[in-house]
Amino acid sequence: ILAIEYLKIIAKKGDHNFKFYAFTPYAGGDVDLTQIPADIPEDVVFGEELSQLYVASRTATSVIAPVALEFNTPSCLVKLQIPDDIVNADGGTVLKSMVLKPVNVDVFTGNLAYDATYNIYTGATTVAEGSASKEIRVTFGDQGYQMKPGYTSVSFLMAPFTVPEGGFSL
Repeated sequence: ILAIEYLKIIAKKGDHNFKFYAFTPYAGGDVDLTQIPADIPEDVVFGEELSQLYVASRTATSVIAPVALEFNTPSCLVKLQIPDDIVNADGGTVLKSMVLKPVNVDVFTGNLAYDATYNIYTGATTVAEGSASKEIRVTFGDQGYQMKPGYTSVSFLMAPFTVPEGGFSL
């Protein structure tokens, strides 16, 4: 409760147009909502936890709880199913690294990874100069990863994109 009466915020029955904003993950402390970290790394280590930004905003005409917020993400979660016979027809492939990139990089106008910030008020992503990449590299540790029979799921984040002419190579 504030000691100074005129600093109190009072919502009355007829008030309207309240704006609510939320994002996750939240690391704590003061956050500038016009510069929320929204990095999508170009170098990914298999098995490490992914941290995907989710944002929500809503204008409500009433503050009677609850106010439902629908979360969206300014990134894509890609989940590849890699067959164990991708290199060795008998299975037993050991993955060391892989690179996902457009087949024809010269005609691809988008980016797959970058260092960026997100403005929750405008919905705009601002990419840091010189940080954009047209490929994602996944490494599987010094010893590699012995694939299990069948398929291995490999997940990573990517920037929103339009599938380029010719598709992607892996």
